[in-house]
Amino acid sequence: MKEIIRRPNRLRHKKQITVRLDERLIEMAKLSAAKHGCYITDVIERGVWKWLVEDEKQGQPSFQLRYLVERAPLELRQVTEGFLGFCGSKQSDEVQEHLRRYLLSFCQRYRQTPECRANLEKVGNEGQS
Repeated sequence: MKEIIRRPNRLRHKKQITVRLDERLIEMAKLSAAKHGCYITDVIERGVWKWLVEDEKQGQPSFQLRYLVERAPLELRQVTEGFLGFCGSKQSDEVQEHLRRYLLSFCQRYRQTPECRANLEKVGNEGQS
């Protein structure tokens, strides 16, 4: 384990905020920070920077799957879980494998449409109403 480097002047350029994160994610971030000799704040900050860079590359706001799933109605969450389970790996039955490939192809094409983006925004906003 590396020694943590103290940076007393860093506070002048930072603002403190409070965020809620998944407990397992926090534990993993703490372990990673300790392994690399830095603070959990550094790990979180690095993640935010990476997200912003990726967002800039796409030219439009990113939708995080977890964010959308948490705000979706229960039935849609269950369907999403089934979709991921079915489409996540090759099917042994020939008809099911054909359906899986079709669904993946359709969803890839649909994802590029303005209608998809609008529908994702609706799902993302449902939890805020």
